[in-house]
Amino acid sequence: MRTLPLLLIALASADAGLPRARAEDGSNVITLHCEAHNGKGGQQVNPPLFFFGDQPLIFDAIVTAPLGSRVSLVADVLQTTSGSLSARLLKNVAVSRDLKFDTRTQWVADCSLPALPPVRSRTHLLLRLYISKGGQPGVRSSAGSIDLYDYPRPSATAWRTTFAGILAQSGLAGAAVFGNGSGLRRFLKAQGIDYDDLGVDWPDSLDRKTLYLADSPPPRGDGMALLTGAHVVHFIADTASDLVIPGVYSISDPAGGATVKVNMPALLDSLEESPRSQEIFLGILRQTLNPQAAADDSTLTLPTDP
Repeated sequence: MRTLPLLLIALASADAGLPRARAEDGSNVITLHCEAHNGKGGQQVNPPLFFFGDQPLIFDAIVTAPLGSRVSLVADVLQTTSGSLSARLLKNVAVSRDLKFDTRTQWVADCSLPALPPVRSRTHLLLRLYISKGGQPGVRSSAGSIDLYDYPRPSATAWRTTFAGILAQSGLAGAAVFGNGSGLRRFLKAQGIDYDDLGVDWPDSLDRKTLYLADSPPPRGDGMALLTGAHVVHFIADTASDLVIPGVYSISDPAGGATVKVNMPALLDSLEESPRSQEIFLGILRQTLNPQAAADDSTLTLPTDP
């Protein structure tokens, strides 16, 4: 067994309600601190957030402040070019108002920014957060910066074309899904991608001309015995399984097939809302069916319209 050379980390469960911007590890929570004495916002290192800019940027902020404080959060959003700031997209926008620390020293604040101007490709932005004390928006102190990655949302046509191209390049005729999960089926249907739904259990036999996507299937008593010569991507939902370390694992198949186990429990459930999850999913498919080409490609990319 070998680990595929992709930068992949387990994803946290998707939240209900509005889609959240997500970090590489699937989280959507940042941490801010209000200093008790000098009036300056504490500098906290937070992971970058990935989001589709055609919808409001929604995230949660853990805000810690002295008892009795009253604060609001405001933000600037700046675009960067070659590492330098090039344009201010939003300025002094309220993201969470009037947090009162009367009986507690920590709040989990719901934060939101309006949708941003459309982008043509993945764009690096800088979110600068400020803490306004006493509810006065004009008086603010820095609470740190967070890297943002804004993506254009791929069209369903782009996804169908890309998916069909990956299958065709590998000589496969189609795809099939089975297992207990619903996230993958929901995403494929939303893009209009055709697949055969084989139900919950592992098929009795596997066709070498089909890509099998196993979304949290029940365990098999005979392990991988039926996978010889087939192309299978097995998404594992049980973190207590034999693959306790999150990652993507390739199983050698001398018969010419490709079998990959993916231990990223929430990857499929976050496909619809997370561009990073979509990049990782597509990268797994490309490397499963064409390992050499994927190894030469140093970036994970989303489908694009011609």
